[in-house]
Amino acid sequence: MDIETVFVVDKNNKMLIFLGVLKEGISLNQEQLGKVLGAIAAKTSELDINATEGLQISDKLYLFGNFEKIIIIIGVGGTDIPQGEFVIELYKRFSQKYAQILENYSNNDIPKFKTFLDDIKDIISGHKKPDLAPTLEPVSASAKPNATTQEMSTPSPPKEQEIGSVPLIKPMERDAYPEGIPEYKRDEVFWNETEMIKADYVAEFVEGLISQLKIFLSISLTHHYEIFIDFSDYPNKPKISIGSGLAKELGKNLDDLLYYYRNWDTKMPPHIVEIIREFETVLMKYKVKGNLSDTSEMPEAALPELEPLPELPPFEEEPEDKSDSEQNPPDNKKDH
Repeated sequence: MDIETVFVVDKNNKMLIFLGVLKEGISLNQEQLGKVLGAIAAKTSELDINATEGLQISDKLYLFGNFEKIIIIIGVGGTDIPQGEFVIELYKRFSQKYAQILENYSNNDIPKFKTFLDDIKDIISGHKKPDLAPTLEPVSASAKPNATTQEMSTPSPPKEQEIGSVPLIKPMERDAYPEGIPEYKRDEVFWNETEMIKADYVAEFVEGLISQLKIFLSISLTHHYEIFIDFSDYPNKPKISIGSGLAKELGKNLDDLLYYYRNWDTKMPPHIVEIIREFETVLMKYKVKGNLSDTSEMPEAALPELEPLPELPPFEEEPEDKSDSEQNPPDNKKDH
């Protein structure tokens, strides 16, 4: 697994109590560290306990888990991305090993957490694919008598789970609509769905319709996208449109890439924001593998609104210094 860094944050004290670097040449300054921890802290406030998620920050992928007392964060630097179970395993090892210290510790106790780096390496080694010993093929009855060697075969390693075959994000709590949404409640449902989207993403209404949105996704400084979602028939499956260039790079349609979209249940449908989050996660995976080209600059509509500067007062020229003219008035007398 391509793990570069591991962070442990104490939620109660809002303190970073462990930082482990597992790859040479990796360094974080205070500004970078603050940006990472701040962004993930904001995300974990919306995450269920014992749930894991991923987030792209400054062209780097971070996996994190929200637990009762601590947050575990993993910085990933390659294509071999650990699963959420790995984050949970780190949490279990840390909480068991330092259970007594976590109850009540001071700044002098924080160096004791440094030994967790050895535990991380131990857990990673346990997750490495074992080197499979070659096995000898049995000699068939038709083999040549003078054959003195036998070809050795090695079973191929298990393949990575295909995108779209399993959920990439934890499902939210959903509402049931066994007989559809009553007409009197549709506006309320649409409004709530829209508010959940706008709480996480920059979005704008299309033609003023609350159930049609243009959403801006920025997964790195050089990768910005626009997607259109029409959920006017919710709880039926929404209509989603993406750019032709992005569709070509993805190489598959959204039904193949998005687990919740393909397995849509009209009686208990996903929230629209779940589809956006899953699509964002898919884009991150493509980006990590180098399968997405850089896009143009961030769309103007996705930039924060800036208030214009107040108008400056009109420029007034300063009056001339009349002291000299008053002291030495011009001689207007005519010569006689």
